[in-house]
Amino acid sequence: MACRVKLSRVGRTDLTIVDQLGLDGVDHYGLNLIPGTPLMLSIEKGKLEPVTRKQLGTYYAHGTEVMQTMGWEQISPSHWRNLGLRERSVYNFGAKTGWDFFAFGSGAGGKLNGCSFFNNPSLAAYGKLVEAGKNPVIGMSRPTAFTPVMNAIRAGMERSRIDPSAIRTAQLESRMKGQDVLELLQPLLEQYQESGLMVSRHRFFDLTLPGRFWNVQMTQRIVAWLSGHFFRQTRAATQDTSLPDTHIQTTRMQGKQNMSEEISARVAAALAEKPTSALEDIAKRANVRVIDVVRNLPDGEAHCVDGEHFVDVMQSMRNWGDITFIVNTGTVIFEAKGQIPDGSLGHGYYNLHGKPIGGHLKADACELIAFVSRTFMNSETHSVQFYAKDGTCMFKVYLGRDEGRNILPGQVDAFKTLRDRITG
Repeated sequence: MACRVKLSRVGRTDLTIVDQLGLDGVDHYGLNLIPGTPLMLSIEKGKLEPVTRKQLGTYYAHGTEVMQTMGWEQISPSHWRNLGLRERSVYNFGAKTGWDFFAFGSGAGGKLNGCSFFNNPSLAAYGKLVEAGKNPVIGMSRPTAFTPVMNAIRAGMERSRIDPSAIRTAQLESRMKGQDVLELLQPLLEQYQESGLMVSRHRFFDLTLPGRFWNVQMTQRIVAWLSGHFFRQTRAATQDTSLPDTHIQTTRMQGKQNMSEEISARVAAALAEKPTSALEDIAKRANVRVIDVVRNLPDGEAHCVDGEHFVDVMQSMRNWGDITFIVNTGTVIFEAKGQIPDGSLGHGYYNLHGKPIGGHLKADACELIAFVSRTFMNSETHSVQFYAKDGTCMFKVYLGRDEGRNILPGQVDAFKTLRDRITG
């Protein structure tokens, strides 16, 4: 990040135009490559060449230098303002601080009295609900015990710093008990400083230039670090054998409820940020398992049943026609298109006898089967997803599509018929 790398001609031209236009504010950050978007399609066709993460960092560094040279002021890791106070990035700061604000539009998220909510991400569905005078909100979550602390941390990172005073005040206002939050964060803050991502200045811990580039990942790590401690603390309370049995049972039930509520809140927050993201991406942002995301999707998006229906569901999908069979290991996403073949049980496995889809599926390892219907990349999707006892996804079966990317005729009806029979 310390080296000087020149911006591309296009990038330099863009910044020059920004300065000449006299804009009040501008954003400066790297774009995520999302499958199906025009940007990603252009890259896949060879029209554009993606840059590496290292190159993004050097572009960010040099772009920051150019903006400073032109007299702009950086008010957050991604936002800059020209002379004057018309650009304050109030929405971004308020959203992370926990302010109340209303959400307008498909997929928008808001907060009210501490509760987070978000609107239907499908533009067509959102429009129909509004026209019918119905509420377009499809998801809501309550604040957790340490929401005030997390808000203080996120708000500080939005302003490129950690403010210990704000965190202490938030902890006093919340229901968080036990060890001081700043003591818990100390190893992480020391690591960030040793890595050159943060510097101690007066009472604050300010992000450096590399820290501002990595601020999203750093914030996620801080949240995950504190969340992990909170869960461990809850579990420890249920294992204290010196307490009366009635107290242990009550504490255990409260602990499970708190953990469940916390998971739901984190999933809801991740969904509110990017409602149509892939389930794996939502799980990563919320620091939960994918199965937790599925269990906490908005009403109507997922219908879940016990894994004991494995054979029934697999055999019922044989007559659907061509589908897309997906296995996602985290490092590999494998897809096979074709018809689900006949299968039989043997030694705990459901053996598929066919090509191109064939193999051996451990049926008794299945914990949950989810019939998922949601919008992804502005398209309607329906899938049957199988999850193992450890919370990982075994595989997914997506309805097939024709060359025009339309779902094959009759498959949606077949999907809903099976879903309603199994879950009804």
